[in-house]
Amino acid sequence: MLETFVWSPEQNLHGHLRQQLEEIFYFPEISPLDQHLDRDMGLDVVVPVFHTGGSASFDSIPLFWRPRVSLCARLYYLKTGEILRVFKVTEKAKWNEYLTRTFEWRQMFGFSETFRKQDMEILVSRGSVRLLQEIAKVAHRYA
Repeated sequence: MLETFVWSPEQNLHGHLRQQLEEIFYFPEISPLDQHLDRDMGLDVVVPVFHTGGSASFDSIPLFWRPRVSLCARLYYLKTGEILRVFKVTEKAKWNEYLTRTFEWRQMFGFSETFRKQDMEILVSRGSVRLLQEIAKVAHRYA
């Protein structure tokens, strides 16, 4: 499941991030509940919010917000539905890459967006790696 509460300049970015998550976290379909063992676990992953970044000026004060993607995961027992642990990671674009893109001539004259779909894919991938590392640290305790 993928949700977003922030408007994106690319209308299909929401669906694209969902597809990317499905590829990264590819697991087999869950069998019927009566076939689960007591220690079988499930993992739900969502992107509750993502920002593609931007800039503005308020009374001659420049404001910048970097692109970011937050990923949340829930590890739970399939048989009982008991939640074992909830994880959250946020991946942001580095300042140097953001500022480089912000002041690029194509972006300044409106020929391209500051951060494109491919850039958001990189953030989702980096966040997914961090999320999987966090899950791996604790999942063996519950198996």
